[in-house]
Amino acid sequence: MTAATLPIPSQPLNPARPAPGDLIGLVSAVLIIIAYLLFPLRVDSTTTGFAFIDSSTTFPALTLVIGVVGIVTALVSMIVLRETGARWYMAGVGMIGLLYLVDNTLRIKAGFALGGTLAMIGCLGLIVQAVLPRPGYTSVNRTNEIIFGLIRVMVAALWFTQLLWKLPWNNFGCPAGALLPAAGTSGLCDWIGKEIANPRYPAYKDFLTGFITPNISWLAFFIVAGEAFVCFSLMTGFLTRLGGFVGFVMAINLFIGLTAVPNEWDWTYLMLIVANALFIVVGGRFIGLDAMLYARLKRIADGGSPIAGILARIVS
Repeated sequence: MTAATLPIPSQPLNPARPAPGDLIGLVSAVLIIIAYLLFPLRVDSTTTGFAFIDSSTTFPALTLVIGVVGIVTALVSMIVLRETGARWYMAGVGMIGLLYLVDNTLRIKAGFALGGTLAMIGCLGLIVQAVLPRPGYTSVNRTNEIIFGLIRVMVAALWFTQLLWKLPWNNFGCPAGALLPAAGTSGLCDWIGKEIANPRYPAYKDFLTGFITPNISWLAFFIVAGEAFVCFSLMTGFLTRLGGFVGFVMAINLFIGLTAVPNEWDWTYLMLIVANALFIVVGGRFIGLDAMLYARLKRIADGGSPIAGILARIVS
């Protein structure tokens, strides 16, 4: 059974008694978010975790994503799924979060401050919840969906880290002043400049110089908005097929633009194309917000609404 052929959830949308495991998972995920929001992450910096990840460091950003995913997972499991398979997905998410602890230790980086310690406790809580009881939950083999879901988390985290260095309030990472693409500058301007200086196809260079460069001041917002949507969609399982499609198109653009740039690896962008295309097929209904949307839309569609039927297919 694939994620695209899941049955309609038969459980009530508002169960009276959430399982202890889901509650612990929810509390653990919220703890991660609080840790990043309020406290320093490592002892070598007095800034909070949210400020720390602005430097585009991969593993702190990934652990923050784990907090968001954990909250979504616990809520979806409690409200609509009520299946024991969700606990293994949540545990896998927690183990991904612990990569930051392993990386920080093996690389002999500065020790965790209160924020980092609390975040790691939260990741452990996401793992521990797997052994807690879930009375009344159904047991279904979800191995494929769990693996797809964890891949979705990693791809979302990738888009998130690439979003951090081109935020609008930091002038999209470009030098101060008007946005002017040029290799050797910084941020978005630098990478577009590299694409112009090293075109894979002459026609694409003409597109960059004739359309993108003169309009970069407003197109940059669409670039950032597109990546933000893909990140949010894949992170939360919201409109997952659409998010996968947008990511697929953007990944093709990156392949065309960047694979001729010196020291870039073609396979990076080929794999990104495939990874995003995967979620056009499998969707996010098992463990994402699409599970909540689908349950409601399917009931409305069964009542005779063709629009709800179309929307249900999108989130199925």
